[in-house]
Amino acid sequence: MKKFLSAATVFMVTVGLASASVAQDYSMDEIMQKLQQLEQKVAQLEAENEALRASKGVRVVPRKRTKKLTVKGRVLLRATWDKRDEIVYKSDGSINTKDFYGDTPNSMIVRKARVQFQGKLNRNFSYKIHIRADRGTGVRLWDAFVDYKFDAIPLKLRMGQQKIPVSLSYLRPGPKIKFPERPIVVRDLDSHDRDVGVRAIFKPMKGLQLEAAVMNGEGVKQDEDDLKNKIGNIHDKRYSYVFAVDAKPVNTDVIGLRVRAAYQTGYAYLYYTSANAKRNLFDIEASANIKPVGLILEGGYSRDNPSHVVKTDGTPETWGNAKGYYVQADYKVPIEALKNLHLLARYSYDNINTDASDAKKKVASYGFYYLLDGWQAAIRTAYVVANQGTDTGKDDDRMLVTELQLLF
Repeated sequence: MKKFLSAATVFMVTVGLASASVAQDYSMDEIMQKLQQLEQKVAQLEAENEALRASKGVRVVPRKRTKKLTVKGRVLLRATWDKRDEIVYKSDGSINTKDFYGDTPNSMIVRKARVQFQGKLNRNFSYKIHIRADRGTGVRLWDAFVDYKFDAIPLKLRMGQQKIPVSLSYLRPGPKIKFPERPIVVRDLDSHDRDVGVRAIFKPMKGLQLEAAVMNGEGVKQDEDDLKNKIGNIHDKRYSYVFAVDAKPVNTDVIGLRVRAAYQTGYAYLYYTSANAKRNLFDIEASANIKPVGLILEGGYSRDNPSHVVKTDGTPETWGNAKGYYVQADYKVPIEALKNLHLLARYSYDNINTDASDAKKKVASYGFYYLLDGWQAAIRTAYVVANQGTDTGKDDDRMLVTELQLLF
């Protein structure tokens, strides 16, 4: 049978080559040379087949690999200059040795060092693992989630450790934020943290996204000593819930508009109170991209009315409302030689406890960012004036911050 197949194969090739010789004027020597090469190949394949049949080993099917695996990384270097009008004290009476951004004043640090692994298993499943070692601290797991996209309906489920989906500013990827840090009201009030949970994202039409999420309510920023003071216990678990609407009602060559409104309820660890509480957080943020003039305006308002505030040692605490807002502008310089230069301005205010007289923060920031190679390589600089705790203006923390960002 094998000889018949070999002969048949050779015969067919011979006919094909002979026909081709008519059209392309092959010589007989060239045809015979090709036939000889073909016979050698057929003999080699038959020998390999026999060896496989004679083998008594077990054939192991390799594990199916992902269709796509992407490895990304980010290095962010920061240098700060800091000048304070007065010594700033913590609530326990000790001196605050950190600047307004939480860094050692007048220093150079590796603000962010991160690696991401992400990929797609198939058209439905994808994943992301994000590891960080910021400010020279230990390595931490920052994101670890799986996405599942349904075929029949425009719904995606995100399951695992992820950003708490409240703030538009916080959900924007870190490499593309304009200032060195996000607005103070977002950092204080708007669940500026990761948590483990399930997030459903439904897109019923173009430009509209509806979301609902159930989160553990514990976050991931807490120190190891705080992790043992989690809310409730295995018999009395209380979760955090987020509902959001994200819309892009206008997107033309002239203007692009995006609005996101979110509400968070349920129990969570509040970093601005350093306590567990039931949240009643409402957040609305919007951005308008006025394309002909290269101007992007953005702003937001947040208000939280926490109840059942309990410190991690179990002590109840009375706490007022928390509220704040921010406005900012990003202007692209309309000069060809400086086309990658953007000028920035922002004002942010928050009051984390309306029952206290020293809980206000007012922050004005001015600066620029320059895209050396898109966001792959960029420089960010900001001059920050922060008034924390009083209305007198005497506790100003003035900082000059410069960053170099590299993405790979």
